[in-house]
Amino acid sequence: MDRMRDTSPHRDQAACCRNTQRQLACRACRDDRPLQATAQPGATAATAPGESHMIYPFAIGAVVGPCVITVVTTAAAQDLRRRRIPNWLTFGAWLLALPVQCAMHGAVSGLFEWSGGWLAGLGLLLPLYLMRGMAAGDVKLMAAVGAWLGAPMAVQIALVAFVIGGVWAIVQTLAAGQWVPLLRNLRLMLASAGQIRPQRDGTGDPAALRSVGSIPYGVAIAIGTVGVLFATA
Repeated sequence: MDRMRDTSPHRDQAACCRNTQRQLACRACRDDRPLQATAQPGATAATAPGESHMIYPFAIGAVVGPCVITVVTTAAAQDLRRRRIPNWLTFGAWLLALPVQCAMHGAVSGLFEWSGGWLAGLGLLLPLYLMRGMAAGDVKLMAAVGAWLGAPMAVQIALVAFVIGGVWAIVQTLAAGQWVPLLRNLRLMLASAGQIRPQRDGTGDPAALRSVGSIPYGVAIAIGTVGVLFATA
């Protein structure tokens, strides 16, 4: 009879705690959690809601850095060797970045992330191309980097590339003794900025920029990209 009168609230613990919500609501289980059965060795732990959905984007994001480094180093090698960055590399990087962004952020957010980064990379270098300060391949490469890494990081990489490319160009020009043509080219670039019709010289012909030596700007973009990736890792 004494055993039958001993009706502790913990006797119905298994029935009371059939799910997580009832377990949290049960005062008996809250007050005496050490009495709960511990998981057996080798048992599979329950996965929190949404946890499995976070693993897939994280795995995709882990390959973004290596992919971008591969693209920019290949472009730098081509620029050093041929003074040209091939379209198959930049266009291929554009197209491949879109499904990667959608896989990480979802279809709509990924599309906005991709297009925003692409436009940021393109817009940052496009003025220099219009002023004939760099080649079209450099602009397309920067757009590809932005498509992969997004607009904020594209701005950082472009700023670093500006510094590297500017210092490189100045050192190369001064070493070759071409600082006078360099100043003339800068004056023509600034004078023609925002103008559709080019500046003309004294003979009435369009004023041409006299080459004072070119640098493979794809190398500057590659150095900036790798540096920013490692600095923000």
